[in-house]
Amino acid sequence: MKRPVLVSLLAAAFWLALPALAFAARRDDPASHTRVVVISVIIGLAILMGLLLYQLSRRSSDSDVQRNRAAGTLAEDDSAVPVDPSIYEEVGRLTRSPEQRRAASRQLTALLQSRIEKQVDSVKQELSDKYEKVISDKTKSEAVVKRRYKEVLIEKKQTESVMRSIAEGLVVVDNKGKVMFMNPAAEKMLAVNKEDKLGRDLKENLRDEQLVSLVTGEAENNEVEREVELNSKLEQTKRVLRASNAVIQDESGKTVGMVAVLSDVTKQKELDRMKSEFVSKVTHELRTPIVAIKHSLAVIEDGSAGDLSDPQKNFLGIASRNLERLSHLINDLLDLAKLEAKKMEIHPSASDISEVIGATCETFHAWAASKSISIQKQIEPSLPAVSFDSERLTQVFHNLVGNAMKFTPGGGTIIVGARRAKENALEVYVKDTGPGIAKEDMAKLFQKFQQVGKPNSGEISGTGLGLAISKEIVELHLGRIWVESELGQGTTFLFTLPMESQG
Repeated sequence: MKRPVLVSLLAAAFWLALPALAFAARRDDPASHTRVVVISVIIGLAILMGLLLYQLSRRSSDSDVQRNRAAGTLAEDDSAVPVDPSIYEEVGRLTRSPEQRRAASRQLTALLQSRIEKQVDSVKQELSDKYEKVISDKTKSEAVVKRRYKEVLIEKKQTESVMRSIAEGLVVVDNKGKVMFMNPAAEKMLAVNKEDKLGRDLKENLRDEQLVSLVTGEAENNEVEREVELNSKLEQTKRVLRASNAVIQDESGKTVGMVAVLSDVTKQKELDRMKSEFVSKVTHELRTPIVAIKHSLAVIEDGSAGDLSDPQKNFLGIASRNLERLSHLINDLLDLAKLEAKKMEIHPSASDISEVIGATCETFHAWAASKSISIQKQIEPSLPAVSFDSERLTQVFHNLVGNAMKFTPGGGTIIVGARRAKENALEVYVKDTGPGIAKEDMAKLFQKFQQVGKPNSGEISGTGLGLAISKEIVELHLGRIWVESELGQGTTFLFTLPMESQG
């Protein structure tokens, strides 16, 4: 019960009892005095009961507030935030006295401070754990990176040590032509200082412009090896370098640089030159006696020197065939010497390829008939005239058809043909039904003094120079020669001739 209501009730009871007390006080009757006393006692009891009711009402109100607060909800707060019941227990005592309110405030402050400190300690511990984990992970990552860096550094040093010790010169450039690496051998060969070249264009301050070809060759030209001659005013200091180039590509196949391996082949080239000169001189000297012997044999064979018996004619025939073979060998050596010295010249003119093929087939007709081999021509109609050196190209046909004759068994077939090819070129081929060539022997075919396979019985083996000479002659015509073959499936030699005029 509220205090104003209680006061109003007491005041009403007092004013109602006053008339009764006044009426009873006027009378001198003893009974009236008794009534006054009784009324006074009743009034006092009523006042006492009111005070008791007030006190019970207040305690009941405090108990309800404490129960509501202990339940963890605030009537005024719609968010229903849970709060410790001890807080509301202390708050409920604030109405009693200032000392109690101060004590409650201190307890509330201490409680809040304790809770805050616990929360702060919890956050600190959580952050500390996270920080320690981050530091631990970072330390592990740094250890891995350091270990890998040391491994890469060791590998780099080992690689550089190996490259520095290589006798051949080694030059590495990026896709812009700037030098990335150069070993001491390359410095010596190119007469440059690595410190002056690293990070700079290789073409800078070159004294010989031919050196540019070492690393600027186009990959589509398929030139993986070339020779570069370093000119000098003094004959003693002239050098010849052989550069083997390789393109460097990244994982996506994009060209990122090039590496060139340089070899000083000056002495080797000098030996080759001396050998070529010796062979040329010897073959020239041999030609004169061979011609004399050939004419002498011809005089004896035609009977001008007297009649011959059959055994004598047989031996003279053997001598003539071997002399012819020796003559071919000398001619091949002379041609090879000319080709190596870049002194062989061709004199192209507009000619009909079918005429050269027909003449070749006619030349080998008797030999083919003796072995029961069929020589056929397959010439595509309406082929245009092509510019070439008839004499040199006839030499190529003789080499290719001669090889086919040696390896094709009796009853076989040799086809000599010509047809149009792509890129405005004429394609010529010689196909046989021989035993074929193994794949591992393909690379040897166009090398000097190399013979692949065994000719048929009774055939004389060649010198191993015919295909090498044929390749040089075709390339002088700006053509290309190659072979297609499988074991047991025969062999086809092909070469191309450009249809443009050979000026």
